[in-house]
Amino acid sequence: MSADHHPDLLDRILSGRTTCFALISRSEGNEIHHASIDVIAGDASYPASLADLPLPPVHAGAAGRGQELLLLVPYRQLHERGFESRDDGAPLVAIACTEHETVAVSEALARIPDAETGLSGRHFDIDDDEYARIVERVITDEIGAGEGSNFVIKRTLKGELRDYSVGKALAVFKRLLRKESGAYWIFLVHTGERTLVGATPERHLTLNKGKATMNPISGTYRYPKTGPTLEGISAFLGDRKESDELYMVLDEELKMMARICKTGGQVTGPHLREMTRLAHTEYFIVGHTDTDVRDLLRETMFAPTVTGSPLESAARVIARHEPVGRGYYSGIAALVGRDADGERTLDSAILIRTAEIDRHGRVRIGVGSTLVRHSDAASEVMETHAKVAALSNAFDPPDAGLPLGQHPAVQAALRQRNEGIADFWFRQHGARHGGLSHLSGRRALIVDAEDHFTAMIAQQLASLGLITEICGVYDPAVFAHHDIVVMGPGPGDPSAVRDPRIALLHASLRRLLEERKPLVAVCLSHQVLTAVLGIPLVRRQIPNQGIQVEIDLFGQRERVGFYNTYVARTAHDELDIDGVGIVQVSRNPQSGEVHALRGPSFSSMQFHAESVLTVDGPRILGEAATHALRSKERTATLTA
Repeated sequence: MSADHHPDLLDRILSGRTTCFALISRSEGNEIHHASIDVIAGDASYPASLADLPLPPVHAGAAGRGQELLLLVPYRQLHERGFESRDDGAPLVAIACTEHETVAVSEALARIPDAETGLSGRHFDIDDDEYARIVERVITDEIGAGEGSNFVIKRTLKGELRDYSVGKALAVFKRLLRKESGAYWIFLVHTGERTLVGATPERHLTLNKGKATMNPISGTYRYPKTGPTLEGISAFLGDRKESDELYMVLDEELKMMARICKTGGQVTGPHLREMTRLAHTEYFIVGHTDTDVRDLLRETMFAPTVTGSPLESAARVIARHEPVGRGYYSGIAALVGRDADGERTLDSAILIRTAEIDRHGRVRIGVGSTLVRHSDAASEVMETHAKVAALSNAFDPPDAGLPLGQHPAVQAALRQRNEGIADFWFRQHGARHGGLSHLSGRRALIVDAEDHFTAMIAQQLASLGLITEICGVYDPAVFAHHDIVVMGPGPGDPSAVRDPRIALLHASLRRLLEERKPLVAVCLSHQVLTAVLGIPLVRRQIPNQGIQVEIDLFGQRERVGFYNTYVARTAHDELDIDGVGIVQVSRNPQSGEVHALRGPSFSSMQFHAESVLTVDGPRILGEAATHALRSKERTATLTA
């Protein structure tokens, strides 16, 4: 399908003769530079699911470069993955790109008329005090209970554009185009029923020549009224809370890339994303995929930066604490097309810093803050104010000149962010392989307990030469067909045996111990294993959600990443357990907290070897697998 080009398309939009259209100024590559605007018009349809998107088949080598479909994916579409979401009726929108022209930003600024765009009746649906109480409840009742490492809770700024017409939304778009810096997409989409206009800083997923790119962004430096300063940026980059937030979303998007790319993703960065009112830190993740674009969009709903992690648990937390549906907030705007060789392309952005305007001029601007174990409620309230102000023209942008992100001190601070974290995820796929001969060709079954860290575990095990398969905790797993079983992490209380998922973990681990099947247990599964072995479990006063700690791991110092609320404790370095045998314990000698276990045919770890926070994860994982396999083989030799 080839788009027709009409030089007067923008004129027809500005004169109100086109009822369904979009104006999109997209950054070029990984550089935040806006030179042109895609002007698109066509008819809107409302498919029930992403699988129903009206996309023609792709034929390699076929001519016809151009955009085919513009999508608006609401948050409620998360039900396609079987995750919990409020059904607020916001539809999946697909606009056929039957007309498409490109105009320069300078030309659009000259042609789009100005208009009064002041919001009246401006207020948050959840006031500051109530939002602070919600923040405290999420930190205590959800993160503190082990439901996840971080969550994003939304509030909405409401207001009204008096005497509304689409021309006012176009004037807002013009204002953002002129003043907003650092945005990935600056856009306006008008469906006839609603208008979305915004300046989102965050790419969702791009696809070009089979190369998929994600762009995790987190951490926020709110500019003072006088503008950003080198001292302020430096303090922000040195703030452990801000770096922890970024590492957690990097881990979560690495999970996604490990699921959609056969060889996983390679990390570059971090970088500083400077916007008009605030700045963020970011990484880029690149991988190669042949997955259909509809499946790519479904498997990456939605970014952890706007939901939380693990994602399935985050969906439940959002449903519990947000009183209404999210509409398009945290959803996706996407352009699907073909390149000059006929290959599928995708460019998509996360729907944040976006105003939803209905046909009566009622405006909703969703905004959220990332909550972690040491979040401060008052600071999170202020962060939502700073983010929502990105759609306001109350303050002028910083003075032009050398962006602070290019200052040598800032560049040095950014490089320092990568010191002491895993370089595995920063290496190209071919440079990751350090196969161990005794593991090469072994078959590993990885059991997913509702945390897709398992996809990253699979990537690391594959780099060691193992053949991996992932199954869900509810799937009928045939352990006998595999040489080793890796019981994976997940959210929740390891003692809550009335939860069917936790009960299945208990049953599976008992069975594996009884059969002396080579086993590695990670995080939640490690906790369940300790319970099965009779080692007491306690809930930590302060959760270890996304924290790096240096530990003694069976005589070797290691820097590892923890994501846990519950922990096993013992005063002994070695335990003799009836029916199992001698179990070695790696623990904190002061608190007794158990870091890892080694027993007959098994190894376990409370930390995440696969996380970017664990410096030598593949080696640690390889040593754990080696112990489990060799212990089993020694036992078999002795009993032969």
